[in-house]
Amino acid sequence: MSTVKANTISPDDSIQDITLGASGDTVTLPGNDLRVNTVKDKGGNTLWISDGSGTLSNQNNQVAGSRKLLTTNTVSNQAAAAFTSNIDSTYDTYIIEFRNINPATNSTSFTFQVSTDGGTSYGESIISTLTQSYYYSSSYAIQRQDGDDQVSGTGYVNLTSPNLGNESDRGGGGDFYLFKPSSSTTAIFWGAQTSWFGDDGASEFFASGYVIGTVGPVDAINFKMASGNLSGIFKLYGLL
Repeated sequence: MSTVKANTISPDDSIQDITLGASGDTVTLPGNDLRVNTVKDKGGNTLWISDGSGTLSNQNNQVAGSRKLLTTNTVSNQAAAAFTSNIDSTYDTYIIEFRNINPATNSTSFTFQVSTDGGTSYGESIISTLTQSYYYSSSYAIQRQDGDDQVSGTGYVNLTSPNLGNESDRGGGGDFYLFKPSSSTTAIFWGAQTSWFGDDGASEFFASGYVIGTVGPVDAINFKMASGNLSGIFKLYGLL
């Protein structure tokens, strides 16, 4: 095996490519270690840029993955967790991932509402439906939560039934989807899946519905408990 030692290898012509090996050959890097901060394709399109410490930027949509993290909101015994920016026409779908949610008050429900004025007010007309599956003390069922639905109401919408416990070892998490929130002419659809651990068992809730009206794009969302404060981690993603 021959060894070539050089500080810089360049093509004779700027429009030519440098080819390592022939078709079918395997080119081996020592320790599989290729160290570059900017990676581009043959057309000169940037695929990604690293800052040298592993943090990527300028990621091309084709390689960035399905979710792009926009912001994180961590709350501890606060009244609500709101996102009042980053929800616009950039993405067709936004996902709020919530983890380690724990209410300060016993026997309450996890709720949300949206805003069309950047979070100044929350009270859009929403239609919702809620279904629960649960297993508690050898009792289990799948049932629609009729009393927790909302029909063209402007109050906060239940994403769970009102039986969440506030013990330190209880809590839950899930994902909330908001579809095409920038629309001002059609209903804006949403859906959520949440899992909760409570007294002697677990529950899973599926909620969905839509925001009625054409008053303007939805640009903010607020999560809170029906009563009392909450703690948890909320992450807002744009779906590429």
